[in-house]
Formats: sequence, C-alpha cells, structure tokens
Amino acid sequence: MKHLILIALLFMGNCTIAQVKEADKITGTYMTEKNKGKVVISKKDNKYFGTLIWTHIPGAVDLYNPDKTKRNNKVAGSVILKDFEYTGEGVWEEGTVYDPESGKTYSGKITIDKEGNLHLRGYVGFSAFGRTTMWTRVK
Repeated sequence: MKHLILIALLFMGNCTIAQVKEADKITGTYMTEKNKGKVVISKKDNKYFGTLIWTHIPGAVDLYNPDKTKRNNKVAGSVILKDFEYTGEGVWEEGTVYDPESGKTYSGKITIDKEGNLHLRGYVGFSAFGRTTMWTRVK
C-alpha cells in the first residue's frame, strides 16, 4: 500500500512539473503584429505579464490613456498584458490586454502555435466578439 501511495505522489509531482513547464512556454520576447512593438512576457506569482520594451516610434507617449495624468508617459516600458493564468491545454486566460493605440483595455486569451508564435485574442464580454493578433517569437 505504501508503494502505491508513493507512486501516486511521484506521478502527481511529475504532472505538476509538466504543467508548470507547459505554462512557462509563453515566457520570452515577441514582436507584435506589423512590427510595431516588442513585448517581453514574464512570470510573477504564477501569473504572466507582458511589458512593451520597444516601439517603432521612438519616444512614443500614451496619448489615448484613459487616465489623463499618464498621457505623457512613454509607451515603452509599460505593462500591456496583465494577470494571465495558464488554464491548461495550451491556453492562458483571465488576463487583460491594454492597447496603447486606442487607450482601451480588453479581456484576453492567449495560445501559442507550433512555431512558438503567440496568438492573442482581445475581446469585450465574449471571446466571439473580438480580434486575434499574432505576435512572432524573437529568437
């Protein structure tokens, strides 16, 4: 009986490690659609965040931010993906996406294709009412 319990615990530990490894596949650097920006995705407290580290317009500021006090802040350096959680089967959800070109924040869903490119769907309310963009992984 002790052997069965030990085997079960080892199996569950390996599943948890595999799940974490799968979840962390999202971390890295991506070039956004139309090469407008570069985003680094990192993990903090089992959630994933994306920081815009470069934009195609040097010194671009956050003109459309709904918080008027932030409209003079540079866009590069801002966190545009927040609180994404790995929900299994290659999907990250429960987070938000900030679009500095419109100043709007959307709910988001992320998947990664076989080439390692990120597919980000931003939506309001239901995922069916949104738009998907592809970001290319920078190697």
